[in-house]
Amino acid sequence: MIIDKLLKLNADQVFEGTGNVDTTDLIDFGVANADVGRPDTQNFMEFDIGTGNSAGGTSAIFQVVDCATVGGTYVARSQSAVYLLAAILNGTRIRVPLPEGLARYVKGRVVMTGTFTAGATFNAAIVD
Repeated sequence: MIIDKLLKLNADQVFEGTGNVDTTDLIDFGVANADVGRPDTQNFMEFDIGTGNSAGGTSAIFQVVDCATVGGTYVARSQSAVYLLAAILNGTRIRVPLPEGLARYVKGRVVMTGTFTAGATFNAAIVD
C-alpha cells in the first residue's frame, strides 16, 4: 500500500504510560464536513503497530478525533473495538472508519487502560 505523506498523522510514535496519546500531527481538511466518510467514498484511519510489543497495560481503544479549531478540545467521533494487550503486537493493523461530518481538524488517539510500560510504536494515516 502506498500512503501519501500528507495523510500521515505521525511516525513511529511511542505509546506508553496511562491515559490518552494523540498523534503528533493532524489533518486540516480546510473546511468542516469535508468530502470524507461518505458510504460511496469510505475512508479509514489506519493505526499500524510498529516496532516492539506492548507490555504492562490492559487494553487500548483507537479513535478518530476532531475539532473545529487547532488548539481546541478534540472529541472522539469513531473508534475501534477494545484491543486487549495480547492483541497489540508488532504488525497489527487497526482500521477505524472516518464518519461523515468531521470538523476541520482531525487526529488519531490511543486511549490506554492500565499503565503501558514497554514502548510499542504506532503510525496512523488516512487510507481508503
